[in-house]
Amino acid sequence: MNTNPESFWAEILSQDHEKILSAIHSISKEEKQAVIEHLQRMAYENGWAEGQQRGARTALEVLQE
Repeated sequence: MNTNPESFWAEILSQDHEKILSAIHSISKEEKQAVIEHLQRMAYENGWAEGQQRGARTALEVLQE
């Protein structure tokens, strides 16, 4: 990951399609898989804030397109 991790996650969870795609294209294939796995946990496991879950679900939808 070439960017600041906080900035990266802010973009991934932004619910903005362009920011999500820009962030995901800035990382390696291996990192992308790890991010997707983390987003799946964020989206569907207990313990995450509603906004984080919503952002994670949106990111997963964008990445599946």
